[in-house]
Amino acid sequence: MKLIRLTQNYEDIELLNQRGIVSPEEKKYYLCKKCGHKNHIDEIEVINDFWQCVSCHRKNKNNQNQVKTEIYYHIKLQELYGKLSDKIKKIGFSVEKNSDLCIKLREDLVPIFALEFPERISSLIDSLQRASLLVYFLEPSKTSLENIYSKPQFIKVGDFFKLEDKELKKKIEDIPLHLEKSEILEHKKKLSDFCKNNGWQAFEKEIARFLNNLKMHETEIKAMLSFFQKNKNNPSGTKFVHVGGNFPTDIYAISLFDYFNGMLEVFNNKSYDAKQLSNKLTKTVIDEKCKTNKGRELVFITNQDASSGAWEEMIKAKEQASKWYHFIIDEDLLIILTYFVKSNDYFS
Repeated sequence: MKLIRLTQNYEDIELLNQRGIVSPEEKKYYLCKKCGHKNHIDEIEVINDFWQCVSCHRKNKNNQNQVKTEIYYHIKLQELYGKLSDKIKKIGFSVEKNSDLCIKLREDLVPIFALEFPERISSLIDSLQRASLLVYFLEPSKTSLENIYSKPQFIKVGDFFKLEDKELKKKIEDIPLHLEKSEILEHKKKLSDFCKNNGWQAFEKEIARFLNNLKMHETEIKAMLSFFQKNKNNPSGTKFVHVGGNFPTDIYAISLFDYFNGMLEVFNNKSYDAKQLSNKLTKTVIDEKCKTNKGRELVFITNQDASSGAWEEMIKAKEQASKWYHFIIDEDLLIILTYFVKSNDYFS
């Protein structure tokens, strides 16, 4: 799934801009006279008064009068969640934020997600199967999921802010609560309790046992890969990670089908070195481990989140090798693995 950028033609762009939810970026470009491809200025190099199209590779004569300008709008996810939270509080609901943003509704917690940018893929997969409020920007994002999942409530971001308070309150109150147990949240609590009660050495041993035993769960692993392959072009098959400072211009979309396929291949080859870490995974840690394990594929495993710098190193290694080379299994992805393996034998 590709990251979205809104254009001036998006119907609610003025509303979103006024609320500080999007930030504009001006891009200058040339159109290739041969194939019509849009070549952004930073993609081409002018040599002897000619530039080469990045699509058809034909040369075009440089002419400053033919430079065109367009404006893209990047979505500022933290601002969006803040504005969503403010409006929900204004109409009388309480909002809680742990790893996810939730509305307190009739003694239950209902997650809220910006559908194109879920912060935790494990929570989104869980929420699609239960009651949740999913705010979306583009119709295809909703369509790709609403035909599969009937329990969430979908609402377009512009409509959320345009609705009168009474209408929005009724829409939230009408969310049908499905109070069956959340398997993913149970796995999350189990992992958290295990680490808290047993310490890091026990976690390292249990991770080693879990990874060594993945070959015994071939059917479940195939089912997981099948799920991510079917959902490759929608949010439930994608993990979005920070690779820089500001949201969302420095977000990278990871296809979980490709990522897990690459990681499982490394596991099968047994050519990797797994590094279990007791604190947040940082760029400094990644750099140090890569220097001391030069030439080896590394899998970094943590029961916490990974920093933007850590993910950036994974992506740089991927670009250099033309495939996923090093891997991070953070808390989010570890929960997904234990969820799909569907065994209670680990982290008990």
